[in-house]
Amino acid sequence: MVNYIIEQRKFMWKISNFTKESLSSYNDGRNLTSESFEILLGNNKTKWRFTIYPYIEEHCDFYLLKDSVDYDNFFIKLSAGILTSDDKSECVKHFENKSNSIMRGWGWKQSIKVSDIFDKRRKFLTNSTLTLLLNLELQTQMEPEIQTNDTLSEMGLTYFNSDLFSDLTFICSDNTEIPAHRCILAGRSSFFKNLLTKDYLDEILIEDIKKDVMLELLRYIYTKKVENLDKVSLELIYAAQKYDLPDLISICIANLIKNVSKLNVFQYLFFANKHKEEELKQACLKFINKNFEKLENRGEWLFCNHNLMLEIMGFIRKQNNDVILILNSL
Repeated sequence: MVNYIIEQRKFMWKISNFTKESLSSYNDGRNLTSESFEILLGNNKTKWRFTIYPYIEEHCDFYLLKDSVDYDNFFIKLSAGILTSDDKSECVKHFENKSNSIMRGWGWKQSIKVSDIFDKRRKFLTNSTLTLLLNLELQTQMEPEIQTNDTLSEMGLTYFNSDLFSDLTFICSDNTEIPAHRCILAGRSSFFKNLLTKDYLDEILIEDIKKDVMLELLRYIYTKKVENLDKVSLELIYAAQKYDLPDLISICIANLIKNVSKLNVFQYLFFANKHKEEELKQACLKFINKNFEKLENRGEWLFCNHNLMLEIMGFIRKQNNDVILILNSL
């Protein structure tokens, strides 16, 4: 029997003045943030807050953000829902994940359409106030893993990129071929399970993903391991989004955050802004703030759109007690 400590907190977050007019200023990526709160887990202090990115013409992104912790060995469970005007909890979502020293936020991209929130039939607003019901649980130690004979892992190590018993072929844009196995793809990926269940395919044409990137995606499906991340992380995120592999996306994002530098910070920032990868975006903003004097004359500033520039300047002002920055290069 494994001993572990569990701390659970329930929150009701009321966001007043939740109107289309007030949210119109948030289209540049700014967010609504709750007050921070602490949870003592044994002798270890953790500090958190909730945040929403309300893109008025699209969806709301919702995240639990880790402000600070004394350690990173714990498991997270979160459920979130909207309290309606007739006291019902709607649009409830759940997730479970293990914390680590790299990951700073967890939650849902495009968790709900903004138009649904303002739909009077849904009763999500009471006097222009949005009320969220949140249940957060932290656990200090995972349950012991049950040792099993993982047949799929054994098959994956043996058959990755192998013609042996291959019954499916990926045709890449350069006409090169990658052998694959229907049973492994279907067992590891819900996307391929659905695809291969509907139609019996001998070949799948891949026109928008390079062979080396597709190989890494298949390596992950087959073995749960990834190589060459420093070379293919950005392209691999696109492929993982296409084939619905969120864990692979998290691995790639963590690798990018770990390797942010003066040479790539703008490339990563533009990518994160385009694909709404908020954790990577925040890491880039922090790096720019910390290294602003070394970056202020970089030519990449010219490629920042108006909204992104406002967000960068707003972030730096907030981090530096409202110091006004003038970008002479613009």
